[in-house]
Amino acid sequence: MDTTSLYAGSLVRLKSGGPVMTVINANTSTVECRWFDGATPHKTVFPKSALEQVNSF
Repeated sequence: MDTTSLYAGSLVRLKSGGPVMTVINANTSTVECRWFDGATPHKTVFPKSALEQVNSF
């Protein structure tokens, strides 16, 4: 995947699976993502290499 096109609002998922997450902030090596587990919000920073872009749900 070409992660150079990630920007705030992009949808991503871990390559190993998991929920669809929204990119909050991206730089050259890391991406800050938010997602919900039911009504519980989560926020974590991941290495770009661990993510794949999702085009739609």
